[in-house]
Amino acid sequence: MIKLRLTVCTLAFCMLLSAVIGCGEATSSIGGKVTYKGQPVQNGSITFQPTDGKGPSAGGTITAGEYRVEGITPGSKLVEILGFEAIPFARTTEELAAQAQANVQTEMADQIPADAEGNNVTIEVKPGDTTQDFNLN
Repeated sequence: MIKLRLTVCTLAFCMLLSAVIGCGEATSSIGGKVTYKGQPVQNGSITFQPTDGKGPSAGGTITAGEYRVEGITPGSKLVEILGFEAIPFARTTEELAAQAQANVQTEMADQIPADAEGNNVTIEVKPGDTTQDFNLN
């Protein structure tokens, strides 16, 4: 009788575990290279938004022309890429005066326009690990 209960409990636990694991939504990972006008995007971000508006967005940073995003749900995604130029900030009043005299920008400059060719495109993210490069112009 004890063996029967143990077997039934073990079987029930395995079925419950299988149901929980099977109910999870599959995720993917995607990575690749990002260039703008033939040059690697040094600093930026990439965002994948579901085209149907349902489900989570996913994104990550672009560093030295490369990105990697984990935990993205497969499906049709709108891809938005932003790139930023590093602008040095003055640390002293002397540096600030020198930058003003040299007409150096003191704000973050957007490197990639929203309407750049290849930006804000729709792609299909497949299950598993995917490589997708973006060459913007």
